[in-house]
Amino acid sequence: MKAGLMEIADIFVINKSDREGANKIRIELELMLELRPQNMEWTPPIVNTIANRGKGIEKLSQTIAQHREFLIRKEGLHDKRYHRALEKIHTLVQSKLEKEFWNSRRHRKLEQEIENIVNIRKSPKALVEELFKIK
Repeated sequence: MKAGLMEIADIFVINKSDREGANKIRIELELMLELRPQNMEWTPPIVNTIANRGKGIEKLSQTIAQHREFLIRKEGLHDKRYHRALEKIHTLVQSKLEKEFWNSRRHRKLEQEIENIVNIRKSPKALVEELFKIK
């Protein structure tokens, strides 16, 4: 199970639920959901699907609609969209900054200095400061 999955999931979908191991995944999810605080207003449902056969798709659609209605009733839909958009923007900015930062001169400097960090002759912070001075 991926770390953080329980904090962000609104609905768990087990696709290819006819395959070996699907029941084990469902049991693991159920056990983890039992560990959630009892005061949570929405408990993520677990929906089994076999998408290539169209099985469980109607149930999944109904579950998504129920969750949407829940968010609207609790005025959480706007908040959820707001935070999702904010997170996406942060991710895109971080990605763009990182791509623009790592030019060939900075890569060379990193390659030249990494052994100094490994051998504790220079701190990572000091190298970062030097990298930022390179244009």
